[in-house]
Amino acid sequence: MQERMRVWLLGLLVLAACAPRPTVELKPLPGVKVTVPVEAPAPRPQGATAVESGKRGGASAPVIKVLPGNPLPEPGAVFKDDFAQYPTGAVLPVVNPRDYGLLRYHPSWQGVTIAEAFDPSGKLDKALRIQTGLGEGFLTTGAVDWTDYEVRLRLKVQEAPFTDSHLRFLLFLSGAGDRALELKLGYEGLRLDKLAGDQRFTLVARRELADTGRTLLRDQNWHDLRFVLESSGRVRFWLDETLLLDWTDPDYRAGGFGIGPKGTTFFVDDLEIRRLGEASSPSAEGGRAPSPEDYCGYRAGEPLSAGTFRPTAAAVEIRLLGGHSAARDYQIGYYAPEKPEAATFVLRYEGAFDPAVCLEPPQVARFNPGGPFGIVHAYEHYGNKRVYTENALNERPRGFRAYRALDAEGKPVGILLLVEDWIDGDYDDVGLLLLGAEPIAE
Repeated sequence: MQERMRVWLLGLLVLAACAPRPTVELKPLPGVKVTVPVEAPAPRPQGATAVESGKRGGASAPVIKVLPGNPLPEPGAVFKDDFAQYPTGAVLPVVNPRDYGLLRYHPSWQGVTIAEAFDPSGKLDKALRIQTGLGEGFLTTGAVDWTDYEVRLRLKVQEAPFTDSHLRFLLFLSGAGDRALELKLGYEGLRLDKLAGDQRFTLVARRELADTGRTLLRDQNWHDLRFVLESSGRVRFWLDETLLLDWTDPDYRAGGFGIGPKGTTFFVDDLEIRRLGEASSPSAEGGRAPSPEDYCGYRAGEPLSAGTFRPTAAAVEIRLLGGHSAARDYQIGYYAPEKPEAATFVLRYEGAFDPAVCLEPPQVARFNPGGPFGIVHAYEHYGNKRVYTENALNERPRGFRAYRALDAEGKPVGILLLVEDWIDGDYDDVGLLLLGAEPIAE
């Protein structure tokens, strides 16, 4: 009896094992994003320059470096990336290791992905989304020999929920990732630290910029950021055309660029990198000074009032074209007519225009004066001096002359401002092109 029971139970088990099983298809709930992991190589310890390539699971793992080693654009060329060409969800250094790297403090961090985002007009577009919790890493670009370059980008913060949330930028980053100038901007204002291995030294602390950092982290609007890194060790940073940092370091003068968050998620779009222009003579022999008839590619047209101006665009643009002057260390800025002594300087050129030079490309700055404004040119020549577009403020014969600027085809393109900074009255010492403004009739 027991033997027959044992056979019967064994038969039931065989039938149960052979019976077809129902299949349940699991689908995500509506509106829930399913993350598909992208295979990426595990990093070496911090300080390594690359992750080894190889075969894993039948897939080739790309080499992701601390600095990718991409070349700086040639003079006159610009590296641009609007991130529209990458697939949504892709980890940027995985799909483009040639131009981007990762400096990671946590080996699994890959919070640099392509995502959909609204542009300033509300159109759905693609952007780079950078996300982190405790500051696990940075997206990087560049090489150890990068110097004299400019980085521009647009940035919008999605969330910054912590009291110490901030954005972080690495300037003159070394190939091992252990040396850099680190700029932080957040709820506590702006700070610039110098990093060397596990050491950190604070160079600049601007707590008065806490409101600026708070606005950046909370308003969920796109903002324009600009960084200029020079071989002299000088680094400058603008937020929405307002200069927030100007520092010259005696040690760090070359290296790549990095961007990363702490306690923050944000979008980056319209990245641009260009080599800073070098001064060159207007002719092969040099020596011929610019003049109103041919001032670095522009010609003086109708004479205009060189007093004050009113904005005609959302942002006013000014270009430093070149000149012929023994004066040194130029600064170009703007001021409110009622406060000429409180100028805001937006361009700086170290050295002199001697012999005559045209800058290729010209130095460019954009600013929002918020109302009527004048232009001021400051320089060093037997003491520190200033020249204003309001000639009543000047010690004659120094001053400005203004003309309708004409391009090579004779088309009007703005206002040509020519400066006399000495006593010879030739008005060829410094040339500026002003765009997005018109003179106010006296």
